Amino acid sequence: MNNPPKELNVGHMLSYIYYFFAKFGDGQIVMEEQQSIYETITEWMGKDSSFEENKKVLLEAWDWFDGCEDYEKPDVLENVMSVLKKSDALPNDMLPLILADLVKLAKADGEISGNETALILRIAHSLEIDMAYIKALL
Repeated sequence: MNNPPKELNVGHMLSYIYYFFAKFGDGQIVMEEQQSIYETITEWMGKDSSFEENKKVLLEAWDWFDGCEDYEKPDVLENVMSVLKKSDALPNDMLPLILADLVKLAKADGEISGNETALILRIAHSLEIDMAYIKALL
């Protein structure tokens, strides 16, 4: 298993979730999804972060994600979501925004597939997000 970045932050963890979703939602990460992930992480990192900082976070998160074997990635995803739920860096009332990002990411390469919907529901369950919110998104 590949270790997370040394200076692990919320940007890395969100990137991991988005890479996982893009890869396992429909089997591949296409250019439109990569662009959507970049734009989403840039929004999360805020206006004070530079292009270089955002790029660094995305590349480190990609190395982390890509360095894990496929069979390890779901466990890493669960660990990431567990850390996010407990973290002071991301208030729990912001966790539903991750789902909105996933819907946007799913739409980046066309329609939301059944597999992508199932993955959104799985992530929502792990993050303990109210189903009413999810239904409003989908």
